[in-house]
Amino acid sequence: MELNPKPNKPNLIISGVGSSAGGSFQLVRIDGVAKIAGDVDCADLIVNGKFSTTGSVSGDSIEINGDSEFGGAVQVNQLKVNGRVTAQGSLTAEKIRVSGSLKVKGNCEAESFTVNGGFTIDGLLNAGSIDLTLYDHCKVNEI
Repeated sequence: MELNPKPNKPNLIISGVGSSAGGSFQLVRIDGVAKIAGDVDCADLIVNGKFSTTGSVSGDSIEINGDSEFGGAVQVNQLKVNGRVTAQGSLTAEKIRVSGSLKVKGNCEAESFTVNGGFTIDGLLNAGSIDLTLYDHCKVNEI
């Protein structure tokens, strides 16, 4: 018996068009168009469509299939993008894999950074390994 059991986090699932105030979730799944006004802490974020948040996002895994904009910093173990992602703050991940476009207004830090497409990083790109296949405009302030 566990003395301090962890409370189960709820899921946030939006199919169609919807919005939320943010919070702490186990799974956030967007199938359609969604806007979250605030910070998001989740184990997994899956977006199929268009997604935006005004705050920061932290979690274990983010998968974007479509278009997403993060209003703050993003801190995640694994980021997979098939489409376009904009982060208004910094981006920190163990593994970043992009097929499409990535734009980071702050610094970008990863152990593995793989891009098939294009990217713009206004700050520093710090990565253990970088694998680029350029199909679009690429710009980084400092590596």
